[in-house]
Amino acid sequence: MGNKMVGMNEILIYNIIPLIFLIIIYFIWKKYGEDEKVNSITSKYPPNNLNILQVSYLYTDDINDEDFTPFMIQLAKEGYIKIIKDKKNYKIIKIKAPKEEIKSYFIKELFKDKEEIDIKNFKNRISKLMNIVKKKIESKYEVENVYESKSLSKKSLTKFMIFIIYIMSILKLLIDLKNIKLFLLCIIIPCIGISILFKNSKSKKLNIKIIGIIISVIFILLPIILLESKIDNFTYSFIYLINIILIDIMLILNALMPKKKTNIIKLKSKIEGFKNFISNNDNIIPLIKENIDYYYEIYPYSYIFKIDNIIKLKETLDIKNPSWYEEK
Repeated sequence: MGNKMVGMNEILIYNIIPLIFLIIIYFIWKKYGEDEKVNSITSKYPPNNLNILQVSYLYTDDINDEDFTPFMIQLAKEGYIKIIKDKKNYKIIKIKAPKEEIKSYFIKELFKDKEEIDIKNFKNRISKLMNIVKKKIESKYEVENVYESKSLSKKSLTKFMIFIIYIMSILKLLIDLKNIKLFLLCIIIPCIGISILFKNSKSKKLNIKIIGIIISVIFILLPIILLESKIDNFTYSFIYLINIILIDIMLILNALMPKKKTNIIKLKSKIEGFKNFISNNDNIIPLIKENIDYYYEIYPYSYIFKIDNIIKLKETLDIKNPSWYEEK
């Protein structure tokens, strides 16, 4: 009976305090972190003065190798390059240099001193180049230009609170476990799992997201198996599991914490409105029939927004290849 009471007291001490912290963090998020609600603004075109990589960054908060193709299509449509498909390979020919900073840097670094390149021979360079371009776009939308200052300070506070809860969750482990190697594993493994979870959450591929979630969950819960094999005490495993769940919820709220400024929210609402507009065939088919260039204006965005209907329209409407694209 005494042991059960000790177990219950431990659960109350180690789980109630994290629950209180979670409630506090939730109310901080509601007041300082929740983005303003702005209705999407319907538009036939994306926001002015934004290239497709900037649209992708604002829409998904990320840029990766998948954005290379739509960016190349946009550059080709604007007359800076020509794309030639030869069987399964693509050759890119440089036509002229853009004036816009990001586009100019991209083409300069992609071609170097060459006038044309084969994509199959430049995959490694493309990946590195996309990472550099991502940093350039991130610097354009620096943290202080995107988020409210009060929200950023509250984010730091919630990070500190999460750290305190994590220390609490391993404090009992430090006391009960007389194995420093196992102790370190039980600390490091969940951190790796949480890192994988957040890194893969930004992926634009659903299968990568699913695999990332599965792997991260295994890493996060693995210490329970290790603990049960070394400590004959179910209480700690229960405390650990509950705390990890609470910490995960806190981390999600923390990730959502920075409140975006009104101008950024409106910009994103325009992007969302543009996406919704081109997702509807009834909206875009009359515009395409009126002006075939409109199809290739919105075509690269089908990759960014994962819209299949635009790609299918090429065959449905018997749309010919543009002058900047050639098949051999």
